[in-house]
Amino acid sequence: FASVSQNFDTSNSIGRLSLNMVMSFSQFEREMIADRIRDKMRQRAQKGLWNGRRTPYGYKNINKQLVIDENTASTVKFIFQCYVHNPSISYVREQLHSHGFYNSKGKLWSKTALYHFLKNKVYIGLIKCNENYYEGIHEPIIDKELFEKAQSLKPNRSHVKSRSHKVYLLKGLLKCK
Repeated sequence: FASVSQNFDTSNSIGRLSLNMVMSFSQFEREMIADRIRDKMRQRAQKGLWNGRRTPYGYKNINKQLVIDENTASTVKFIFQCYVHNPSISYVREQLHSHGFYNSKGKLWSKTALYHFLKNKVYIGLIKCNENYYEGIHEPIIDKELFEKAQSLKPNRSHVKSRSHKVYLLKGLLKCK
């Protein structure tokens, strides 16, 4: 390696030493920036402020704060109430589709999205930073009792409909503990 604008020439030992020192300081600076960003995000979460990322369904991001979106908040309530009524993600998905509720992209809800949706504590007013939760300053959409009830229900692990057109006589009879 030889640099035209700087005096680095790795063909000799002093050039390799200089290059390694500069690379070490660069790595140190990158790690310091990352540490500062993590600390700032933790401080914001401790104050109850939203750290960004994707705005949760049911909220709007106004001036870096979560504000309830009245148009989609009713869907959030519907999802939790529907799940508590019948703890099956497939049932909730069918109900959403039959009532004409779509996700933020205007598409049908997936089971995976609903599963993660039901576990998201932002809907009871908490902010997550790393693995810790802090009391948020945003207004919750769901009360804690409804959320806890939804968490206590074991999801119905039914067998996914097979795409195969073959008939299996013993399918679904044996289940693993």
